[in-house]
Amino acid sequence: MPCPHASRLGRLPGRQYATIARQLSDDFLSGRISPEEFLKQNSLAVPKSAEARFRIRTQGYALASLVIEHFWMYLQTQAKPIEQVLRQFAELHRGQSHTERAQGFAQYFNVLLQLLHNQYVEEHRANRSRGGARSLEHDWLVVYMTVGRVQHRKFKRLPMPSMADLVMMLARIAEVAPVVFLRDTGRPLLQQELFELLEHPSLLQLFVDIMMNDRSSTHPLITRLEGTKKLDLNNPHQSFSRDCFEICSCNDAFTLRIKPEIIERHRLHYLKAAKKRDKRQKLHPQVLGCPVLYTGKFADMHYWVIERFRQWYIDSA
Repeated sequence: MPCPHASRLGRLPGRQYATIARQLSDDFLSGRISPEEFLKQNSLAVPKSAEARFRIRTQGYALASLVIEHFWMYLQTQAKPIEQVLRQFAELHRGQSHTERAQGFAQYFNVLLQLLHNQYVEEHRANRSRGGARSLEHDWLVVYMTVGRVQHRKFKRLPMPSMADLVMMLARIAEVAPVVFLRDTGRPLLQQELFELLEHPSLLQLFVDIMMNDRSSTHPLITRLEGTKKLDLNNPHQSFSRDCFEICSCNDAFTLRIKPEIIERHRLHYLKAAKKRDKRQKLHPQVLGCPVLYTGKFADMHYWVIERFRQWYIDSA
């Protein structure tokens, strides 16, 4: 069970946590709304009002959850190629420092996942061009990309959902773990203890807390952890600051957590902002949360990435 002393980010003050995107995702998955019905009922005009933009964002998040679920199923069919490629990459880091191995995992595994994303899309395109049988999965992928091209002009297209942030966060926490453990316990961290820190339920809960909030409110927390003024979650060579983390003992196990004062400082910022909005009688922003949470598969994905890290770390020793 999660450590009762773990610092909880939870729902931030001054945010309305909307469930409409999750409900729409359920309608898609259950077949209550088909791809054809969705396109008929929704105009592809570029949204101009705030209400229209939120509706489009809701639809984009719901559609993204379908793509995430289908891509996750596709990854399960690629288990052997992933294992083989990771082992080849790990050879390049054999004998290197802990930091280099953790950063190497983030770099190479994200490249591998991006290649698999591209392969997934291309296989659907190739099947369609050959006149292959249409599938519901293919139709929803087409809808997702069509809606993205027309309605998300800022990005030219809605980007394909990615595990990149999860991989990067896990790698950075793994990177900082030994130095924090040595500082707080006075002894080196054993390899098996590193894996146990990553597998502890409190870390999964931290990630769920982060993802149920919007990206704009998560970025300031990440920049605090990085110790920088500008967020850069795409840089595999950027590290988290050891000063933001601590080791605690809970239920006869060690856990690695963000220091409570860091969490409280972050929450206090949004509490003050919420009070200002209330004073001005302004509406609080609506938060949809990360689409991966709608799938109910995030815990599986979380531990799957940790298992890939374990394989990488052992093979690169």
